[in-house]
Amino acid sequence: MAKRLLELGLLALDPSTAMMELDRGLRSSRIQDQCESVFWLGRVMEAHPTPVVVNTVVLKLVVLFRSTSNNFIRHCIFRTIRQYDHLLGCVLNKETVLQRILVTLDENLAESRAIALRLIGAMAVLSSQSLAAHHRVCGVLSAVHPCESEAALWAAEQLAPKSTTFSQAALSVISERVGAIETAPDTLLRMFRVLTVMTHTPETACLLYTSDAADEEDSVDLGGRRIIKKKKKMKKSSRESKNI
Repeated sequence: MAKRLLELGLLALDPSTAMMELDRGLRSSRIQDQCESVFWLGRVMEAHPTPVVVNTVVLKLVVLFRSTSNNFIRHCIFRTIRQYDHLLGCVLNKETVLQRILVTLDENLAESRAIALRLIGAMAVLSSQSLAAHHRVCGVLSAVHPCESEAALWAAEQLAPKSTTFSQAALSVISERVGAIETAPDTLLRMFRVLTVMTHTPETACLLYTSDAADEEDSVDLGGRRIIKKKKKMKKSSRESKNI
């Protein structure tokens, strides 16, 4: 497949002819051909960054993402979209594109849902204004499965700088998880990364740290100062016990 595409001089062809040739690879029963076509579609989109071409390529990719059950192909689509995310502003059918991805979040396998979440994050230019995408990502921030939770946090990190609405919705979920004892340390670090890139309003900024939260023993300071304070107390008490 790759040799044939090189012989055709794919990028030298007009975009319509190039995409017709790549459609054969997308419909192929061989995983290798499908992945190569996904890669070349990204190259075609880069060579012809017009709204019509970008919109057509992205639609082809999300249709394949929804129809295939192979997570390796889905991962290739995610990598391609992420590599050319600077072109996504040209997409015309934003709701159609997002809807076809959101459907895959209802699949049984956590790994499949995780890739879909990462694709939503990679498409932050589109999904940052979609309340449906915000709802689905926020709903998985407290997921039990590690790979799904990690993917949701990565998607949140991409969406938060671009959407105040998403930041407001995610803040309450993240605050609750930060305060939970069972939240793992590596998950806490990822959550802090999301908090640092959030687009804040005065209301959300006030929620991040309040004097009440700092004074209460069972509260958690999202800035980490309370944790540091507790560590200093522990060190001080250990020194006192040694001196005794």
